[in-house]
Amino acid sequence: MVPYRARSIAWLLMAGVFAGGMAGCNAAPRTVLEQLSEARRLTAELHVQFTTATDAANRAVMADTDDSAAAFAKEACENSLRALQAALAQRGFGGHR
Repeated sequence: MVPYRARSIAWLLMAGVFAGGMAGCNAAPRTVLEQLSEARRLTAELHVQFTTATDAANRAVMADTDDSAAAFAKEACENSLRALQAALAQRGFGGHR
């Protein structure tokens, strides 16, 4: 017969393993198709943001005055920066500067 203390330790160990396993199951696993779809969505979003930034850069090159060129160049930089910050934030890297 197994002593009472050994049974208590065994039950406690099994409860700990069960609790640890349940803690690891806090979110449903994502399928490969879901991950691919999310990657394509992020890529399309970045493409749009960089196209907007490129358009602003083109306007800066074709601007009539230096002031308007500087404003368009600043807009292009800000658009690129916003696009990168959004992409990094969605992937969990948003807190860095």
